[in-house]
Amino acid sequence: MTKNPLPSTHIFLNYFFNSPQTQNKLRFIAKRAVQQANINAKEVFSLLIPLPHLPDQKKIVAYFDDLREKIEKLKQLQQKQLEELNELKIPFLKKFSEEN
Repeated sequence: MTKNPLPSTHIFLNYFFNSPQTQNKLRFIAKRAVQQANINAKEVFSLLIPLPHLPDQKKIVAYFDDLREKIEKLKQLQQKQLEELNELKIPFLKKFSEEN
């Protein structure tokens, strides 16, 4: 095993290894066993990991962190709107059931 001369941030590597493309590659090289997949270190180290320079990695991480934060805010907003909709629905259903 040789060390990569470029430093990397663990967060960048986390995003890389959890990307759909890398997950597909890992599924492809995984050895199937009963109800479990196995990947040995040699196979993981054989992956070509794109490592931009550290400042670029930090920019990429900042971009994905910002995106994840925006997605989380949208999920919270969606949940709030769903709750408000449910609150509006109850009086309407009551009125509707009283009329019938």
